[in-house]
Amino acid sequence: MSSTNQQWWESLSPQWQQAFSLTVLKKDSPPTEEDLEAILNSTVLRLAGPTAPHPNCNLELTDLSGVIALKNLQILIVSHHALTGIKEVAGLPALKALFV
Repeated sequence: MSSTNQQWWESLSPQWQQAFSLTVLKKDSPPTEEDLEAILNSTVLRLAGPTAPHPNCNLELTDLSGVIALKNLQILIVSHHALTGIKEVAGLPALKALFV
């Protein structure tokens, strides 16, 4: 596994590791290099919290720190979470749509 991608994964907070495992990877086992590449190259990310009409994330995220490295992200949907700000999206150069 690429040490850079592995270091990125290990630097994520537990809530973000869990969120990616639930919504992108859809598995509990540790991510492979291919899994990490898929996350890091995502163009669309939907994270609907537990109280959303169609939830795909059973925890409420408290920040958007997990998206900072997703430089290809074009659409971000983050609903029904406990966010207090969205400053983390300021550094996403490809972002075209944000739904919060």
